[in-house]
Amino acid sequence: MIQPTYKGKWEIICMSSKLENYWKKNRGIIIHIVRILFLLLTIAFLVVAIFYLILGDPVYGIIYFVAAVVSGSFTFALFRIGGFGGSSTLV
Repeated sequence: MIQPTYKGKWEIICMSSKLENYWKKNRGIIIHIVRILFLLLTIAFLVVAIFYLILGDPVYGIIYFVAAVVSGSFTFALFRIGGFGGSSTLV
């Protein structure tokens, strides 16, 4: 469950102390892995969209392009969370 703390930062409140300690020690690595996965997902959606547009099926091409835009917006938001000049709320 995610709850705001008194400092205004968001922390994950875990039921297990082991999981909470793991999150505190490795949250930077976890966030980087999630960033990379979203970036790869965005690239994959773009490749599939271009593939469908080249094959001449614009409906699926547009659907995958919209999915790439949505995934790209999440990717941009994840890269703004800490690092790259973003305000750090999780790391």
